[in-house]
Amino acid sequence: MNPMHFTIQGQGHPLLFIHGWAMHGCVWADLVNGFSRNFQTITVDLRGHGKSREMAGPYTYGACARDIIDLMEHLAIKRIAAVGWSMGVSILLKVCQLRPDLCERLVFMSGNPSLIARDGYPCGIPETTVLRLYKQVERAYPDGLRNFYNLLLTKNESEIFGSAPAYSAMTDPAGAPAKDAALITLAELMQQDLRGALAGIAAPTLILHGDEDAICNPRAAGFMHDRIPGSRLVMLGETGHVPFLTRRNTVVDHLRAFLETSL
Repeated sequence: MNPMHFTIQGQGHPLLFIHGWAMHGCVWADLVNGFSRNFQTITVDLRGHGKSREMAGPYTYGACARDIIDLMEHLAIKRIAAVGWSMGVSILLKVCQLRPDLCERLVFMSGNPSLIARDGYPCGIPETTVLRLYKQVERAYPDGLRNFYNLLLTKNESEIFGSAPAYSAMTDPAGAPAKDAALITLAELMQQDLRGALAGIAAPTLILHGDEDAICNPRAAGFMHDRIPGSRLVMLGETGHVPFLTRRNTVVDHLRAFLETSL
């Protein structure tokens, strides 16, 4: 039995949702409730996160990707459509490297192949920005997480959604990952460079990104689109890092158009 916590709802073609850094599978609750009418939705808590909080390390992309692959084998699923958000995009890219046959449809939401800017890749954020967050989390864990959560929404979005139950649940300290898992996966986000995985993606891919995302540079969306053959790119105006919350109906429409007409 795969020790990673997962939840299944509905029947139909399997549709996997992978959350981002310092989050958990419940962030997808609203989308899952809608899509489980037509799909068998599967949400996971990555190791060290959510109800997989007690899973031992290593808390690396490779380990998380292998957890996903092992879970699909446990569920006897040979092909799956998958939605990744933020760090979940990175985990999906690693899955594609390890098992390129597994994902038949991909949705990359608010993600990137490299969080930080590198030589020849100006589409990330400065490494110093991530190092600052790392030190904040290391020194005072709850305060460091709060600083990160404050970046999820734009100023306008905060006024509308800052007190929404879904946002409160997403940023509830009680749902935070184990501190060592948070630090190690954050270090992975600084170190990993998955640009080389993009050209090898053969599955149809939809890329969704907010044009005011303060966590994952919006330019990364165009970078991925240019390098993933046949991919579709949707840039969402006046949108931050959590479009499935702040632009829910638009996101649902794009997901349905991409998934339901093709599977």
